Parts: sequence; structure tokens; C-alpha cells
Amino acid sequence: MGKFGIAVFFVIVVVILTAGFLWFVNSGNQNGTITPANSASGTSSNTVPMLVLSTPTGTAPAGSQSISDGTITLTYPTTDFGLATSSQQITTRSYIPPCDADFSYCLYYTGTAYQGTNFDSAGIRVEKRTDLTTQAACLTTPPTGFANFTPTSTTADDYAVSEFTPLGAAAAGHFAKGALYRLEYNGACYEFETRIGQSQFANYPSGTIQRFTDTDEENLQAEIVGILNGIALPSGETVIFPQ
Repeated sequence: MGKFGIAVFFVIVVVILTAGFLWFVNSGNQNGTITPANSASGTSSNTVPMLVLSTPTGTAPAGSQSISDGTITLTYPTTDFGLATSSQQITTRSYIPPCDADFSYCLYYTGTAYQGTNFDSAGIRVEKRTDLTTQAACLTTPPTGFANFTPTSTTADDYAVSEFTPLGAAAAGHFAKGALYRLEYNGACYEFETRIGQSQFANYPSGTIQRFTDTDEENLQAEIVGILNGIALPSGETVIFPQ
């Protein structure tokens, strides 16, 4: 092959590789990947096709954002919560993170109501459990790390829910409380784990901070549960989890 033939060959190779790369980029932008709201970078490095951002409809309050997988729709207030698909996108920093690191989605608390207290973090971890393929498995399989854990379950006309509580964690003067909820609908299993983390108030010098009170915790928990109990099904019906 002469020099001219070699040059033509390399031009053809470059054209083919460029076309393949452009096809890959364009197809990747159509696969349902979300760009999280209130994230640190504003973009997602993960391909996570479960939920996509949508505009809230109906009676959703101003300042809300909805995410949906085409079946369930979850609406949250962007004034108090951000959405992340990786730990790097969580803009708040805490000893105990708002969601375990292996999450697919994390709704994490970004509000300022508890600044200056021993409040640490709060969040809702969202997962679609494709490994739990029956209603019984979805509702009764214990959370990871637990061998025996009996949930509270409720069955409605077209969906079923369960709650595993309490869940907790503690480390180096910090602790967290939470619960794990499951929703089974039309053969799909969704998992939501809530968490509120605090630092030990007694570890701070007297007068340097205010206490994150039981009432504060109850108010934040009510806000978190309100998000879960606002999950909408295709019929418009909202899910009610056991409490």
C-alpha cells in the first residue's frame, strides 16, 4: 500500500471512530439519566435510569420538584432538600452521612432551621429493589445487616407497604435514627430509608451551641414522612406508609 493509500485508510478510520463516539454520546443522553437538583456539580456522572426529573403538577406547592420512573412520582421541597446520585454531589458535610454511600438516589436535608445546634444530617435513600420480585419478599425481607426483623405492613387495594423500625447507627460521639420503608406496586419493589443524625450535645462546651430538641427532631421527621406519604401512583392515589 502506497503512502496515499495509507493516508486514506487512516482518514476512514478516524471518520468511523468519530461517528461511533457521537452516536454513543447522543444515545447516552436519551437513556433517562437525571441531572440532580441542588447538586454540588450540577451534573451526574452516573447513569441512573430509575427516576427522571419532572415538573410538579396538581396541588404541589411552589418550590417543589418531582422525580418519577414513569410509575411512582415523588415530590420534595427544593427549599429544604437536594437530590444526589453520588456522595460527591451532597453539598452538606456531616460525620454520619444522610444516606449510605451505595445509594442510587439521596434526598438530603439542606435547610437552615437547625443551624447552630447539634443536628448533623438527614436524608431519604431511594432504591428500586429489582432483587425482591414478589410482594412477600418486598415487604418482609430484612434490611441489609439484619437477620430477623419483623416489619409493620399494610395492604391497600392496589399497593402494599411495610416499615422496619427503628434503625440506628452510632460512631465517635455521633448517632442517627431512622426507618426503612418498602412499597410494592404492580410487581415492582421500592425502598426508602430515612435517617436523622446528631452529634452528642454533651460533647460541646457549654453555651457554644443550642440543643437539637425532641421537638426539632419530630418536626423534621414529620417533613420527611410527608415526602414519603406524598408519593403518587399512576392513578393519582398517594401512598400512606405505616407509622
